[in-house]
Amino acid sequence: MATLKLSLIIVFLVIWVKRKLDLGLGIILGSIILGLITMQWDATLKIVAATSYKWATVDMILSLIMIFYFIEIWQKSGKTNILVNSLNHIFGGSPAVAVIPPAILGMLPMIGGAVLSAPFVSESKESKNFSTSKKAFLNYWFRHLWEYLLPTYPGIIISAGLIGISYGKIFLLNVPVSIAAILLGFLFGMPGVNWFKKKTDKSLADVDKKQFFYSILPISVIIISTILIKGALLISLIITIILMLIFYKFSIAQSYTMFKKTFKIAIVFIIWGVMSFRGVMEASGIIPQLVQEFTDWHVPVLLLLILLPFIIGFMTGVTQAFVGISFPLLLGYLKADNGFFTLAYISGFLGVMLSPMHYCIIVNKEYFNATWKEVYKPLVLPCVIILIFTLVLVELRSKYFP
Repeated sequence: MATLKLSLIIVFLVIWVKRKLDLGLGIILGSIILGLITMQWDATLKIVAATSYKWATVDMILSLIMIFYFIEIWQKSGKTNILVNSLNHIFGGSPAVAVIPPAILGMLPMIGGAVLSAPFVSESKESKNFSTSKKAFLNYWFRHLWEYLLPTYPGIIISAGLIGISYGKIFLLNVPVSIAAILLGFLFGMPGVNWFKKKTDKSLADVDKKQFFYSILPISVIIISTILIKGALLISLIITIILMLIFYKFSIAQSYTMFKKTFKIAIVFIIWGVMSFRGVMEASGIIPQLVQEFTDWHVPVLLLLILLPFIIGFMTGVTQAFVGISFPLLLGYLKADNGFFTLAYISGFLGVMLSPMHYCIIVNKEYFNATWKEVYKPLVLPCVIILIFTLVLVELRSKYFP
């Protein structure tokens, strides 16, 4: 049974992580075990081996390594401090300045994008006394406020095409969830603090415009080039890094030391593991089997709309995966009721948010040197509340706005 097989893999990974063993190796082993119980052993090993040198895997590994290197250079140059101080002036020293960068950068889809906003959260004056868990939560949560509704994200684009619904309609359907996520972020991120209270009389007029421009230029180049040119992340990172090393006058020895500090072999194994796991799941056909089992068991519609997208989102850590796999199978329900679409999409995305396969949660954990317990402890309850809120929202809509 597909359900039992996937459950065994989840239990294996949970035990593996609980024992504080290397996550990447755990996912690779999980991929092999899943393959051995769903397909031929030689086919499994071929998929896992071939995944290691596929360009999609290599590109992702190199991009994440370069992102960490870029951030180290950016910080060592002092530009992140200048940028944070400028934002403090612009927003009058409001504590909200800690989460504005991840919220803004979160409007743009980018692999492992949470790590780009992490320095702002860690260097903000208000976050200096925050625990590692709080910092990791604030950066990760506020980085993902907009994937519920913005058409800059592939999941929204695919959903609109599959269901035949406009982006404007999706925005209106899901915007209450984004608003709830913002409120929950403040509530759980820093309870008891007036996030919007100004602490200084500083304003935009007090900002050194030239310094602000030069401090924000490196990240702007990467974001703009990624938007304008498909697949440009890695090359834009390499070019930007080279120019930064030259203009900030870092020596070869300093450049090597910074790279050595930021290079994490764990990232290599994690990305290889995630890509292998996805490849084995696709080749084994276990997801269609899972769907068929749910259908055969006559799982209630609401439960099906929650469980199927959530499980696929959790197992893959990719929004496009739960949309592309589960939505065609649920299409009749999704087209019949917009509330069903909201419930299915939010459920799937919460699966992605909680998935150890999600690239953002991986790099976020690595950047803040957090344990998995520190990552998940503040994250689970807000996700549960979002799901409950969505269920209530869907029920109210069906009752008062059928």
